[in-house]
Amino acid sequence: PQGPSGGSSSGETGPQGPTGPTGPAGATGATGATGATGATGATGPQGPAGPAGVLQPYESELAGEGLAFNANPASGVVISMGPFTSFHIVLDLSSVTDFGRGAYSVRLPSVPFENYVFRDGYLFDSSANEYYPVFLHARKGEIMADLYYLSGARELPMDYNSPKRLETRDRLYLSGNYSSK
Repeated sequence: PQGPSGGSSSGETGPQGPTGPTGPAGATGATGATGATGATGATGPQGPAGPAGVLQPYESELAGEGLAFNANPASGVVISMGPFTSFHIVLDLSSVTDFGRGAYSVRLPSVPFENYVFRDGYLFDSSANEYYPVFLHARKGEIMADLYYLSGARELPMDYNSPKRLETRDRLYLSGNYSSK
């Protein structure tokens, strides 16, 4: 507390008292209303229809060192729309007379524009009713793509004995999509 003031002359100022407690915070004001949404623009015109893809028969080719057969085992279908190619190849190994000893490759419908790995393939072992994943590795500018199989975490070249010893009742199914331009 401050003492009384003395006449016209000022005395010493006394010590300042402690600051009082802070009062409670006031209430938060209400949130304002959401603004209006702007108008939606008109839909643009529809573009012209693209060319129709045509499903066509496709004769591929299986190749490998020492591989021999009495009829081409590779057949399938292909759809081409401009530079885009979609294929499905079936390799019926019943016509193989010698599985050879080297790694295998398959002819694509057209030369790829870039390197591709096609992972939609499998080897069907009809005697054991089992499936083995197989892949095609295609290189830019080359019509033949190499066959690979999965061994653990690695992809290795496929041959007569890998991923299993091939038999004439086995079949390979290979599919993929790629650009040739």
